[in-house]
Order: sequence, then structure tokens, then C-alpha cells
Amino acid sequence: MIDHVSQSVRERRRFLKLTQGEVAQQAGVSRQTVSMLESNRFSDLGIRKVDRICATLGLQLEASYQSRPTLDDLIAEEAAERG
Repeated sequence: MIDHVSQSVRERRRFLKLTQGEVAQQAGVSRQTVSMLESNRFSDLGIRKVDRICATLGLQLEASYQSRPTLDDLIAEEAAERG
């Protein structure tokens, strides 16, 4: 998921023809923070900072539920593939 956020931020910033420094200034974060988010190289970047960067670029963070298959589902899928 964070890969998608990083890519979206980078693409949107470039589309708007803004520098990382300009986004950082408007979002109230450092240029390094924007750079780390865009390159997906960070260990601890708070959700509020990510949200401010996204909001500056007109992006919105969303969370969605993705169900995982159960073991029974995987077994049935494998059996179906074997024929």
C-alpha cells in the first residue's frame, strides 16, 4: 500500500510541476520527508505528515479492507487448478 502512496505523491507533484521543497513548505514538513515518502525510504513517517503532504497535492488517503483467502479456499483453488 505505501508503495502506491509513494508513487501517487511523486506523480501528482510532478503533474503539478512543484518541487519537493515547494510541497514540503506548503505541507509544513522538511524536503527530506517528501523525498523519503516519494522514494519509499523511511522507517518512521507519521500518518499526519503523510496526510498533510497528500492534502497539499489534492490527494486523499483511504483505507480499505482486503480479505485474505482461508486455507480451505487455497486448497480448493489448488485442487481446481490440478483438474
